[in-house]
Amino acid sequence: MAPRTYKLGRDRRMKILLVENSPKSTMAFAKFFSTLGCEFRSVDTWSTACPMVSNWDPSLVILRSKLPDFQAWEACFEMRSARHEHRPYVVVISSGVSRKDKARCMECGADVYLIEPVNVFDIRQAMAAAEQGEKPNGYWNDKNKH
Repeated sequence: MAPRTYKLGRDRRMKILLVENSPKSTMAFAKFFSTLGCEFRSVDTWSTACPMVSNWDPSLVILRSKLPDFQAWEACFEMRSARHEHRPYVVVISSGVSRKDKARCMECGADVYLIEPVNVFDIRQAMAAAEQGEKPNGYWNDKNKH
């Protein structure tokens, strides 16, 4: 059986933007999304990603919680504040458990906050929600239930 191709509307493949500074993680995401038939782009800084959100119009943005040039909550706030026709579904991935960081990201517009290790189910669930235009603004994976 062929893998499912994620589409938005009639013929538009899902566009996914990854903001991640780990080449290993970027490679794993690239392989995963290519098997699903998604359009995928990755960058390692928010300053590069920010114009892509406006110009490329991704359906899903996956952000590392802390990168050298930004914190995820700042990026979420920028995306929420921008006057775009379409706001992407936003997933924040963190390597640590900081209740303050989680709360701030969610308050600033993240739709999902995940703690590493992130599994395929979590990413597929976010993709399905983005595909359907759902905005749960609060789903956290099991590692967040303390």
